[in-house]
Amino acid sequence: MNNLVILKKYTIILYIMSYLCDRCYYKTRYKSHFHSHLTRKRTCIAKNDISISEVREKYGIKLDKYEYKSKTDFKCNTCDKYFTTFSNLKKHKLSVHTNNSITLEYLYANTMKEHEELYKTTMKEHEELYKNMRDEIYTL
Repeated sequence: MNNLVILKKYTIILYIMSYLCDRCYYKTRYKSHFHSHLTRKRTCIAKNDISISEVREKYGIKLDKYEYKSKTDFKCNTCDKYFTTFSNLKKHKLSVHTNNSITLEYLYANTMKEHEELYKTTMKEHEELYKNMRDEIYTL
């Protein structure tokens, strides 16, 4: 009981940490929100002459795993075009710079011919079945 009485005599003061971006005056009390603010791809609009890297250094936020690659990272050696991702560069090389005699148009034309032949044969079969069924119905 004495412990409870003593606790009531003291006032607990909580200091809530707040994070302030010196660049655009964005303020939050959540570190994760502030971290997202400083590491996003499009930086905040500057109201001061402070760079975003200075604000990151002030709060000790590292950008190493959040770095975004620029367009110049993936370049086609053949035609000097730039791509944002390696997969886009790979698709470009396969579609534009391949030396295969088989092209997409050729493959498309062949598959369409195969489907057309299949369609015709199935239609003939269905017509024959329909004709036989109709004849049987009329004979009854």
